[in-house]
Amino acid sequence: MLKSATRNQIRCAFAQTVRFLRQKAGISQERLARNLGIDRGYLGGLEREKHTPTLESVFRLLPGLHVTFAEFAREFERTLRAKGRR
Repeated sequence: MLKSATRNQIRCAFAQTVRFLRQKAGISQERLARNLGIDRGYLGGLEREKHTPTLESVFRLLPGLHVTFAEFAREFERTLRAKGRR
């Protein structure tokens, strides 16, 4: 079980997870945003920890990142745990 994480740790881990999965899929921010019908500035803000996503936003990202929610959650948790070890 994870110890309680701060808001900043969660936002940072989310940003890193989105960026990692997007790059792993070989997709630019612009292309991903266009494919999903979301604003590229919003996507960039997610990756720069400027926005806090809603659950709806997370689910809208999944098809473009080519992952399921479970896969996204595993990567997010891995990233969050790594941040907790620093």
